Amino acid sequence: MLQAIIALYFLTVLIGGAVSLHRAVQRNLPLIGAALAYKPQPAARQASLEPAGLRAGA
Repeated sequence: MLQAIIALYFLTVLIGGAVSLHRAVQRNLPLIGAALAYKPQPAARQASLEPAGLRAGA
């Protein structure tokens, strides 16, 4: 009997967590979609903080 109560409790917690996660995902779906679709463009030239004369090979 005690095992059934414990199992039911864990099942309730598991379902509650899943529902909570699902609601959070649904609320942030546009943000998640934008993050997944984001493709950074490579910079044409990286600005160096060093003076031109101190760069390697200069």
